[in-house]
Amino acid sequence: MELPLRDDVLAGVDHLLGFDWLTFLAATNSHSFVATMLTTAYQSTGLVSQLVLGWLILQRRGDRLAEFIAVLSLSAVALCVGMWLILAAGAFAYFHPAPQSYEHFAALGDMWTFGRTFSMLRDGSLSVVDMASVDGIVSFPSFHTMLGVMTIYAARDTRWLVVPVFVVNATMIVATMPVGGHHLADVLAGGGLTIAAILIARRSAGPSVSRT
Repeated sequence: MELPLRDDVLAGVDHLLGFDWLTFLAATNSHSFVATMLTTAYQSTGLVSQLVLGWLILQRRGDRLAEFIAVLSLSAVALCVGMWLILAAGAFAYFHPAPQSYEHFAALGDMWTFGRTFSMLRDGSLSVVDMASVDGIVSFPSFHTMLGVMTIYAARDTRWLVVPVFVVNATMIVATMPVGGHHLADVLAGGGLTIAAILIARRSAGPSVSRT
């Protein structure tokens, strides 16, 4: 059975919070520099996480690596449950923005291409999955936000590292809405669930995770 999309619910939450996705898209698109900065930050998510994990490996911080894996695993479970409870195609699919409202973003590459994969999965027309170009198709909650929060947390012991990681990932989290096509509700849910995962991981690990 094809589950109904709940983008109307997520857009309603955004409205209650005073957030208008179309207005935000147009505002971030108004300057090419802003569009470039947000797109670059969004595309750097994996690289930044790899750099932080590489640093932890070099420092032989097995406790921090174990903590990161625990938070990632808990967040992944929450992601699967969240996407099942609230299936969404994304704000871009719900609002159908006019091309001129994202022209600076579009100049940097195709916009929201994962929407095609999502639609093909829903109508059954996707018969072959190309593992060389796999698209993330989860709108709620935002996994980019989850990964950004847990990466900042993993870098917290190293001041020279955590500051740039925080700046880049905070920018990336903002970019999840215009570049990633997320509702604000997706972002808040992703951040909240990962903070909960961090608290659970800390409680389960005990005082050993606090070593500096």
